[in-house]
Amino acid sequence: QTGRLIIYAFADKLTPIGLDIHNNFEESFHVPILGIKESELQIKVLTLELKRDTDILILPFLFAKELNTLLENKKDFLKTFDNLFLESAEPIVHIVATEMHSHYRPRRKFRINAKTTGRFMLIVIIVATAYVVFGRKWGQGFLSSGKEFISEKKKSLIDYRSLLQNMPYPGFEVKDWQWISPVEITMPPFFDAENIYIITGNELTCVKKNTFQLRWKAAFDGEIKDVESLRDEKLLIIDVRGNHSLLDKAHGKIEWQKAKPATHEKFYKQSPQVIPIDYIRDGRLEQNYYILSNKNVVRLILAGKGDVIAEEVFVNRIDYISDYDYVEKCFYICMDRKIIKVDLIIL
Repeated sequence: QTGRLIIYAFADKLTPIGLDIHNNFEESFHVPILGIKESELQIKVLTLELKRDTDILILPFLFAKELNTLLENKKDFLKTFDNLFLESAEPIVHIVATEMHSHYRPRRKFRINAKTTGRFMLIVIIVATAYVVFGRKWGQGFLSSGKEFISEKKKSLIDYRSLLQNMPYPGFEVKDWQWISPVEITMPPFFDAENIYIITGNELTCVKKNTFQLRWKAAFDGEIKDVESLRDEKLLIIDVRGNHSLLDKAHGKIEWQKAKPATHEKFYKQSPQVIPIDYIRDGRLEQNYYILSNKNVVRLILAGKGDVIAEEVFVNRIDYISDYDYVEKCFYICMDRKIIKVDLIIL
C-alpha cells in the first residue's frame, strides 16, 4: 500500500540499509513492485550490527528525498526527521534500538532414567484404564469435540472474510487544478514516478506531477504517433514519417534519430475506452475494478459483478484516458487542450 520503503540507521553516522535513495532514485519504475510474477520475485536479507542507541528510521521511498543526508550531527538530523513526522501524513517510523542483556537459565536436557520411565508408564496405564472403563466412544467423543472446535474456527474465518464484501467501495474525486495545453493534445498522457508526459503534435512536454511545473519540451520532425518507455530513463519516440528517436527523460535531450520502416497508428480518439485496475498493485482494494470512459462519462465498474460503483460526468467529450497510476492512485483524462487528474479514493 505504501510502495517502496527506505530504511536508515544512525549510530556514529547515517547508513542506508539496502537501498541508497540518493544513488538509486532515478532508476526506472517500469516494472511494478507489487503484483509481479512469482518467478520475478527476489528477496534480499539485509543485516546491520546495531550499536547502543542506534536510531532506525523508516519512510516511503519517494518521500525520502526530503531528508538532508549530509547532516553529520545526529541531533540535527533527527530534528529534521521529526519535522517531517509532524508535517506529513505519510507513514514514518522512528525506532531507537537499545542493547539489552538477557539472563536466563539454560534449558535442561531430557534424560532417560528410571524416574522418567516410571512417570511415562504411569501415564500410559491411566489412559489405558480410562479407555477400558469408559469404552471406545469416550475417545471418539473427545476427538470429535476437537474437530467441531476446528470447524467452528474455520467457519468464523469464512464469516470474517465475507465481511470484505461489505467494505466501503472506492469512488472518484476530480482534483481542483488542471493543466491547459497551448495546442490540442493528440495522444493519451503517460507518466512515471515523478512526471507526466503530454504529446501535442510533434512536441513532447514533461511536467511534474501535482504541481504541473514545466521541466522540458522536445520537438521532432513529424507528428508523434508512438512512445515506448525504456529502462535507464530513456524514451523511444516514433513519428508519422517513420523516424525513430531516443530521448533522455532526465533532461529531454534527443540522443539519436534515424529513419526506420513506418509503423501502424497505435493511439486514436475512440469511445468507449477501458482501463483495468489491479487490486493487488493498488494495495487498498480487495477486488478487481476497471474504468470505463464513454463520451463524456467516466464509470468505475466492479469486475466481479459488473456493477457501476462510481460515476463522473463532464461537460465536454473525453478524447483520451491514461493508464492507472499505482503510485499516485489516480488517472488522467484529456478533453481537447485540457488534462484533468482524477483520484481513486476510498469512500
